[in-house]
Amino acid sequence: MVRNSRFSFIERMPRARFGLFAVAAVFAAAPLCCDLNHPGEEPRRAELYYPISVTLAPSQDDENEASDFPKYLFVVNSNFDLRYNAGSVQAFDLDSIFKKTSKCEKVIDKCREDVDECEREFDACLNSCGKEDEKCLEECERDDPCSDLCDPYALCHIDPAEVLADEVLIGSFAATATFSPGGKRLYVPTRSNTSLSYIDVDAEADGDRVLSCGEGSSRRCGDDYVRGDEALASVRRIELSGESVGAVVQRLKLVNENAREDLDYVLVAQRNGSVSFFVSPDKNGPELVYMIDKFQTEVTNIGLDPITGYAYLTSRETITTGNRKSLQRVGIFYDLDELTSFIYDAGLVFLRGVSAERDTRDIAFSPFAPDRAFVVSRTPNALLVVDFSSARTGNLEAIVNRTVKVGSGASRVVVGRIGNDPRLFAFVSCFGSRELFVIDVDLGEPVAVIQGFSGPFELALDRWRKKIYVADFRSSIVRIVDLEPIVCVPESEDDACQKNQTSRIVATLGEPRPPEELI
Repeated sequence: MVRNSRFSFIERMPRARFGLFAVAAVFAAAPLCCDLNHPGEEPRRAELYYPISVTLAPSQDDENEASDFPKYLFVVNSNFDLRYNAGSVQAFDLDSIFKKTSKCEKVIDKCREDVDECEREFDACLNSCGKEDEKCLEECERDDPCSDLCDPYALCHIDPAEVLADEVLIGSFAATATFSPGGKRLYVPTRSNTSLSYIDVDAEADGDRVLSCGEGSSRRCGDDYVRGDEALASVRRIELSGESVGAVVQRLKLVNENAREDLDYVLVAQRNGSVSFFVSPDKNGPELVYMIDKFQTEVTNIGLDPITGYAYLTSRETITTGNRKSLQRVGIFYDLDELTSFIYDAGLVFLRGVSAERDTRDIAFSPFAPDRAFVVSRTPNALLVVDFSSARTGNLEAIVNRTVKVGSGASRVVVGRIGNDPRLFAFVSCFGSRELFVIDVDLGEPVAVIQGFSGPFELALDRWRKKIYVADFRSSIVRIVDLEPIVCVPESEDDACQKNQTSRIVATLGEPRPPEELI
């Protein structure tokens, strides 16, 4: 007799009392009806509270086997329901997390072995009874010892306070977090004060000096580290407006080879269709130099083509022309003088080979696949693998080579490799179906679908540790997924292969809490 395990994490996960659309509706409406900067209680140290973003500092050499692994996991908490008077950015020690995760995996393995053995004995008891022997069946059910065994997932919650290296406070309703190319500065657009915060990062520091943003003796970032109303912006009569949804960063030399070595540019996309252009020297903070508001509304994110420097907007209101879906492109003109530099509407790039219906949510590029872009779509719910080579030569058309079906509420994508495995994978979070899809890009289909989430959103791939960290917004935790089983070689002595395991959640940073406990 085959039965579904009664120890399924999904069955034990507390169900949210409001759905995906309710979350989105409250998120959109909150700025209209709440005091986003109320003087109330500060967030408790090390508390994860509606995490919206997770990220790792860029590796110095992502092409070769790393001699040193990323040291910290950075988590941005949005303070979604405004329980506190600020959001937060936290740096967690990855070596400590990895050690604790390894212990968790051993606990899970032992617990699963015990549960599997108990299930086999219980099935044998049921099979020994005749179909009509109700008394025997009742005794098996009554004496079932499996219900008293461990729940493996409940044993693997890592206390954030035990692995926290540093923490600073920022405005509420952060949209995302993105690193400068050298990994020494973290940019965080926030909606509560309609600004761009920046935090200097010292990955070599120990203790509580990893994050620096003029916080002084307090944990709150200083006013000098919150940008959006600088002098040049006043001269040009521009100001940030709308709700920030995403940001990208790159060196200005990508768009003008004569630019200074120490200059970044930051593009921040707002939901209302505007994009803001900041120039950021290494030794000073970013300065708002231009803004354009001519793009389609309901923008959902922004992605950067690392070859051309163009940025692309995804949107719930994707423009359709001639029965073709398209993406809006943003160009950058930098004239070595911020006063004469600007961004502009660089036209549409049409996507051929996919339905014209609206709603795209994210776009990513990878150095391992320079001619392709990876677009997350909700209509259909799919990952679109797009040949971008022709779009870069002025054709303004990109061909969708593959449409890989994913779960409902597809939200974010990261693209990369796992360890030394040569395959390229795309990882897609699906907020609605509460799943993480792992897609072999060349194979064009999922190789794993990990369940057990509550509200997965942004992702951070730890290539060399073979883990991926997922911000689980609804439960206010970060879930840690083991990717080793996807790439292990069966003939090797690897435990993941010998035990025929599959990728799964092996630990959580923090303890899951359903939204009704958080609000």
